[in-house]
Amino acid sequence: MLPKSLCTSDSLTKKLRAAAQHSFTVEIISERFIWLEPETFPALALTHAGQAWCREVYLKVDEVIWVQAKTIIPQSSLQHSAVEDLLGIDNQPLGEILFSDPQLTRSNFVVEQTTRSSVFLFHGQVILISETFLPIACDYFSQENYSS
Repeated sequence: MLPKSLCTSDSLTKKLRAAAQHSFTVEIISERFIWLEPETFPALALTHAGQAWCREVYLKVDEVIWVQAKTIIPQSSLQHSAVEDLLGIDNQPLGEILFSDPQLTRSNFVVEQTTRSSVFLFHGQVILISETFLPIACDYFSQENYSS
């Protein structure tokens, strides 16, 4: 179960940077185009199969993996230049870019065990992000003295 402090709509990147004593880094696991699974269609407001860009990363605090994150951007969203630019961000945290957009909106979380998923509207285009929190992250954000 996720701590309540991880079920708020603010930036996870900011929270992880604040938790770090020395460093917060992003390690890319994979970046590739995939065929969308039918179970993602409703979240992405799609009615038919298509391709999407998929980025999987580890979010590390002081060189320790705290979060495994997966981003799915449908091909149709990549038609917007600001969204297409996300394909070249390398090790930059996606959250830094998304939360810099004053028009950004985010859906409510769907939470299953220690994974949360939500849909962002970035420049009017849908992006699905799922984040799985490892025990070290859940423990840290469960602490009574943690305040977001």
